[in-house]
Amino acid sequence: GPASPITVSGSTTVTGYYASQYSVTFSHSGLDSSATGTVVTVNSVLKDYADLPYSLWVDSGSSVTYSYTPSVSSSVSGKRFRLTGVTGPTSPITVTAPTTVTGNYTIQYLITFANSGLDSMATGTVVTVDGVPKTYVDLPYSVWLDSGSSVTYSYNSIVSSSVAGQRFRLVAVHCPPSPFIVTGPITITGEYCKQYQITFAQSGLDSTATGTVVTVNGVPKMYADLPYSVWLDSGSSVTYSYSSTVSSSVAGKRFRLVAIHSPTSPFTVTGPVTITGEYCIQYQVTFAQ
Repeated sequence: GPASPITVSGSTTVTGYYASQYSVTFSHSGLDSSATGTVVTVNSVLKDYADLPYSLWVDSGSSVTYSYTPSVSSSVSGKRFRLTGVTGPTSPITVTAPTTVTGNYTIQYLITFANSGLDSMATGTVVTVDGVPKTYVDLPYSVWLDSGSSVTYSYNSIVSSSVAGQRFRLVAVHCPPSPFIVTGPITITGEYCKQYQITFAQSGLDSTATGTVVTVNGVPKMYADLPYSVWLDSGSSVTYSYSSTVSSSVAGKRFRLVAIHSPTSPFTVTGPVTITGEYCIQYQVTFAQ
């Protein structure tokens, strides 16, 4: 019919044509007010948490496309939201009835595994997280895990070094013991100290030597125990004493301490070291008449 306004000059019929429309609503579950950034894109239009639920009227038979963001950020550090699934028709939707589409999210927290005391010489596994080994170069290792999930981990009590005579000993683990339930972001730190190999050896003795040869931190060691090696923390103190004479199972024979090579007792551990007690054989000479 004629467009408005109409100049009436005779009988006229004006007909309005209507199309059916349906409401299409996009909502969410699992998000909270800390959610930031795009949650869902509808027909190329970005919608964030504050926009939801978002509804639009759509002609019957027309198409709507959408996509929910797989991971939604949070204004809370170490927190985010993971898309677990979408309830409702898949995209694109051909609209034939009122429709609601819901993106379902779960909270995730950032769990970090770190270390202190190790250096770039550390080799091999430092920590195993849920069965996956991580070395020094992997640390700090961070993983996003669902709230309420369980985490198992273990730090190695000893970590090897590429430097001979050096290694690292686990002193403590800071934060919850394994396993633990994820309830928030957390950093777990394995604290290590450096250890060095200290070796006590001898020269000049033979298999006839009997009794104590050297006493290390109060512990006596005999010929069969030598060389005797012990791992000690860097900065710790060591006391030792070599016996001035060592007996022999052969009558009229013994061994006399000639010299001690390397640091004198006590000494502070600052690196790997070998201490050697040098002996010479003595024989008993008897003068009779």
